[in-house]
Amino acid sequence: MGVEDASSQETAHTVGPHAWRLLPEPDRERLRGHFRPATSTASPMVPVNAAALLRLFESGQLTMVAGVRKIEAHTG
Repeated sequence: MGVEDASSQETAHTVGPHAWRLLPEPDRERLRGHFRPATSTASPMVPVNAAALLRLFESGQLTMVAGVRKIEAHTG
């Protein structure tokens, strides 16, 4: 992700909630139909969570495993 992409994404996260409240209800309804695809494309993960995961990967505390079908809690 380039600097411009990151700035656009940060701006969308900052300004988006304020702009949403200013939209008339018919516009909100129309946009709700596109919300999931637009959000998953523009921002697949909240930036703070992405940064935390990246730190864990880089420190070796977190690894990726292919083919996981289920995750269960295990005590001990």
